[in-house]
Amino acid sequence: MINISLKNITAMVAFTVSVSSAPLLAAHPTGATAQYIANEGVMVESGAVKVLFDPIFDNGFGAFQLIDPQTNARLFAGDTPFDGVDAVFVSHAHGDHFAAKDMIAYLNAQPQVKLFAPHQALEKMQEHETWYDDLLPRIFASPLDLNASEDHIFELDGVPVAMTRLRVNHIGGERHAKIENIVFRVVLGQTSTVMHLGDADVALVGSEAHAGVFDTVRSHIAFAPYWFVGKETDPNTLEFLNSDQMIGVHVPIKVPADLIESGADYFSVPGETREIGK
Repeated sequence: MINISLKNITAMVAFTVSVSSAPLLAAHPTGATAQYIANEGVMVESGAVKVLFDPIFDNGFGAFQLIDPQTNARLFAGDTPFDGVDAVFVSHAHGDHFAAKDMIAYLNAQPQVKLFAPHQALEKMQEHETWYDDLLPRIFASPLDLNASEDHIFELDGVPVAMTRLRVNHIGGERHAKIENIVFRVVLGQTSTVMHLGDADVALVGSEAHAGVFDTVRSHIAFAPYWFVGKETDPNTLEFLNSDQMIGVHVPIKVPADLIESGADYFSVPGETREIGK
């Protein structure tokens, strides 16, 4: 059961001081694990807390993996390994990351789950015929100005969680300029810090507007779209994101040759796992 209490940014800063001093490379595992669902869908389990990133969507646009029906059924039923999910984080409201009808159905099926999403995702849910206002207390969504960040402290099963929401341009330039793409950095207790970048533009790397936000807390792992980890990407990416580890997601069904050749770590097989911090 989730008990959420939002506090101010001062509390967030005080809470994250201890993790921001993490060494350049993680010296030992955090005890947390990441399991790949499909596309940018990832489940992270850390102690008593289990969270999902971009787990419910209905369109692969012919290029990206959809969740297979058996996995989807287990997800909605709350069967292993998707039992006891505490929260879902949605990066943005595109069909390969989010489906309004299915998200409403999932929240109905799993009444303990809280949803953290951009306001555009909430609007799509509210426009759907199956929407009802009783879901609102379980949804944290607000519009973000470009280049603005928001920080919050809440609790999941009694474990303190610090969350940073950062609006970062969706890749694609002007065509996607109005898309609320959210980077989530979630500190689960004091054991593991995970970041999910959604479809952030790789031009983020080196951006003075965002550098200070990443510097405040070091992440154990960053789930970044594959264009952040390929052969031709900026070698300073990991340092800029202030993360020990990075795993590529949003990998096409046909894995790009340069991604394979790069030697970078990435998720492409649903169900595969990584130990965070190892």
